[in-house]
Amino acid sequence: MTPHATQVPQGADEGSALALPPSLVGRWQARAVEEAAGGAEAVDVEIEFGADRVVRLTGPRDEHGEPFFTGRGEWSQDPAAEGLFRFSLRHPLPGPVPDEARAELDGAFLHGRGFLAKGRTYCHYEDGTVTGPGAVTVEGAEGATPVTVLHRWTTTPDRQGAVADTLLDAWRRTSAPVSPRAIAVFVSTNGDTVFGYEQWSSGAELRAFEKAGRRAVEGDGVIEGAERSPALVTVPHRSRTAEAGPAGATAPPGCVVITTFGFANAERARGWADAITLAEETQPEPTPGLLARHFLISGAAADGGVQVLNHSEWSGEDAHRAFLENPVVTPEWQRVEEFTSGITHGPGRRCVLAGALPTD
Repeated sequence: MTPHATQVPQGADEGSALALPPSLVGRWQARAVEEAAGGAEAVDVEIEFGADRVVRLTGPRDEHGEPFFTGRGEWSQDPAAEGLFRFSLRHPLPGPVPDEARAELDGAFLHGRGFLAKGRTYCHYEDGTVTGPGAVTVEGAEGATPVTVLHRWTTTPDRQGAVADTLLDAWRRTSAPVSPRAIAVFVSTNGDTVFGYEQWSSGAELRAFEKAGRRAVEGDGVIEGAERSPALVTVPHRSRTAEAGPAGATAPPGCVVITTFGFANAERARGWADAITLAEETQPEPTPGLLARHFLISGAAADGGVQVLNHSEWSGEDAHRAFLENPVVTPEWQRVEEFTSGITHGPGRRCVLAGALPTD
């Protein structure tokens, strides 16, 4: 990167990278203990809590590394109950017949120490009989929550392409000790903004990169003709993807809308994101042209305030304009309006992809 540009204040990225909010979303190594008449049996499992509110369970593995079973369920979290959640799971029982175990658990997320969940499990058999309940405890540790870092450069239409190319070239030519899972660079359609979008497997990887790799890639962190804003470090909160087409895949986005919103606290931020997700799920018809929406949340500032990154994918700019100009009127969308008081609107931009670099 080159001199003669406005530079981000020294240490801004390093500080933001460490301000990771607590999040259950991600993959957890866990131990499940089920109490039965013959005693308690403990097994090691992997549980993934998705931002789409789906739980995916991978059972213990055999000598070839194959799981004895896999399961699936749903999870939920009350925005007002910090760290408390509930989830259900179903997985097949051992044997050739389609018997099934079903469990419902209540859990507490312990930031920095994993999570602990307790509940009941029932066994449902092919002949219609049900046994249980049995007490089950699941303790999660060594979680890996994905992290997204958003970088923003303000520039001019005549410099926008060069700024985007500089960012991509810096990653192409540098071999950092630790690299993100993927890097994307977006340019706003009005010509004044370039976004860098880093996706990391975990906060630990990001921290390692901030210590050893950021300067190797970015140098002094300045780009000619561009002013850089402090990075926004986020973890996933909610995601929703449109139904797949006949070929089993959604269309590639023709437009990506990147917007940030400020809230007084995490409860309000989560409640707003959850309200929009519910409104879109329950409206009579899907929003035309909306392919996916992702809400990511930042860590809390000194005053408790948090930022929400609203990243939505659209078939094109016209679809997003039509969404704003023709709002859906339902009780659920009216509920969203209750959160407008106190929201700080960050700059939002319609964007197209300038380039992407998978780094795995």
